[in-house]
Amino acid sequence: SDLPLRRGPRYPAVPPGHVRARQSISWHRVTPVLLQTKTGSYVSVSFLALRRLGISIMQDMQWSCLEFGSLSSELLYAVLQLRTEVFVVEQNCAFQDTDGNDQAALHVSGHLDAELVCYARILPPGLKYSGASISRVLTAIKFRGGGYGRQLMIAGIGYCHQHFAGESITVSAQQQLEKFYLSMGFVTVSEPYIEDGIPHIEMLMHWPGKIKFGNEAAKDRKRRL
Repeated sequence: SDLPLRRGPRYPAVPPGHVRARQSISWHRVTPVLLQTKTGSYVSVSFLALRRLGISIMQDMQWSCLEFGSLSSELLYAVLQLRTEVFVVEQNCAFQDTDGNDQAALHVSGHLDAELVCYARILPPGLKYSGASISRVLTAIKFRGGGYGRQLMIAGIGYCHQHFAGESITVSAQQQLEKFYLSMGFVTVSEPYIEDGIPHIEMLMHWPGKIKFGNEAAKDRKRRL
């Protein structure tokens, strides 16, 4: 089922004097983008240059959250191929990606024009942690830098709340991504540890209304260390 997400304008407004984006846009990191100036002419600017100008442009992502048995053979192949491309080949990490948990997971995927852009899986409470957990979070290499990782986590958190209301959410995050997950509302609840040769940290998001503050939060962290 698809999660109804609140969306803003398809193309956010840009300040006066800046360029206006034409709607037929390729979203590769350095692929030229046609932009219309105030005079009506078009210029070619890379997506990376747009980011440096502070102009953020998004296409609508098609989201799905499916049980393992509902994945088509084509989508399952694309997911496993992308997971191997990122976690095994790109990160030069020889580990068992298919760990036996996929059958119990919910699989969140984002597509643009039928192409898999980003993916994460949600494990139900009790399988690995007491609450739900989000893992295998990735964005295809050519789509990075467009904010899709943040969109993916917003969707994943929303699906967790939809399917496992009242449960906390845990991520075993690569340590280099700690600031990103902090910005998403997670808190760090462990010291760094090595997983598959890469430094990780455990991070937690409490269900809204169950957030712990002050001494209570400190005691909770100590129990986990």
